[in-house]
Amino acid sequence: MAAAAVAVDQVTKSLAVTHLRDHPVHVFWTLDLRLEYNSGSAFSLFQGKDVILVPVALVLIGLLVWMVIRSPTRARAAVLGLVIGGACGNLADRLFRGHGGAVVDFIDLHWWPTFNVADACITVGCVLLALSFLRHPSSGGGSEVGGNGDDVRLRTGEPIGGREPGTGMGNGSTGSAPIEHGGASRG
Repeated sequence: MAAAAVAVDQVTKSLAVTHLRDHPVHVFWTLDLRLEYNSGSAFSLFQGKDVILVPVALVLIGLLVWMVIRSPTRARAAVLGLVIGGACGNLADRLFRGHGGAVVDFIDLHWWPTFNVADACITVGCVLLALSFLRHPSSGGGSEVGGNGDDVRLRTGEPIGGREPGTGMGNGSTGSAPIEHGGASRG
């Protein structure tokens, strides 16, 4: 997902730099394609502060990669990949495009700050990620009893009710041994 987001972002930015240099293009309603360079962050905040923005972006990308590794579902990992791709696309502009650390923006709605595909990926990804956390707040995945993502097993190591987590398939045993959670007996 991240690689696809970076690829689409960089191709569209290259097309914008090539074809929108001389004049904007009206598409429909309030949508225009207009070449602009943003040396700041979202909503043009921190203009000219790429000395701060680049390290912050690198730390955030690292944090997002860590979240992907710990992601309980492929869907959440894909959404995180969308955000990572957007962040990497804008970071690539700052580091490699030669516009003085500025990001190429070209989608102009006239009622929203001008943005690019990477910005859209970040925004859509963050909204989907927030919805994902509202729907499934657990970071450990599956059904939880203890609240920290560890599955609950009998002292014998067998899951409660003889089921493997998330399968719904049991072996019929109910077990009467005390429950262990994360290695500590809860009696």
